[in-house]
Amino acid sequence: MVSQRKSFPRANPKTVRRHFKWMKDYEIDGAVLERFASELRTPDRAVQPDIVLNNVRSAAEAEGRGFLVMYDLSGMPEGSIVQTIKDDWLRLGRTVRITESPSYMRHRNKPIVGLWGVGFIHIKLTPLEAKELLAFFKSQGVTLLGGVPARWRTLQMDAPIRSRLERHLPTV
Repeated sequence: MVSQRKSFPRANPKTVRRHFKWMKDYEIDGAVLERFASELRTPDRAVQPDIVLNNVRSAAEAEGRGFLVMYDLSGMPEGSIVQTIKDDWLRLGRTVRITESPSYMRHRNKPIVGLWGVGFIHIKLTPLEAKELLAFFKSQGVTLLGGVPARWRTLQMDAPIRSRLERHLPTV
């Protein structure tokens, strides 16, 4: 995964291109670009992540590698995740036209989008908000890739405790 915070000197297109060249040399198909939702809440804060995204796109296209966007939901205030992600994805589609890149990765001809953080205790996303976010991406015609707690099935360790989860589930 390509983290815009840690893996690359920020916004250096030569470094990004070099990494994609290495991926080509070592037959690595592509990279996941992590976009931190906390950096996307306002247009002025999104400038740096957008520079990194443009560098990744250019390098992937130049080196014949793939890339996809994964949203990291950590660090967001309660109640702000869903709208922030929706707004960013719509902007990337309409303005940046990210999925029109021949290098944007696809599964069964659908663009792939990752969501990291659904179901973690420290992520302030209720099950109803998660459902809304998943429904949004389904309406966008994408394939979703998820980053969930290691013990999501049993709701232990890094997953929410059952009582916290049940508080937010609708009654049937």
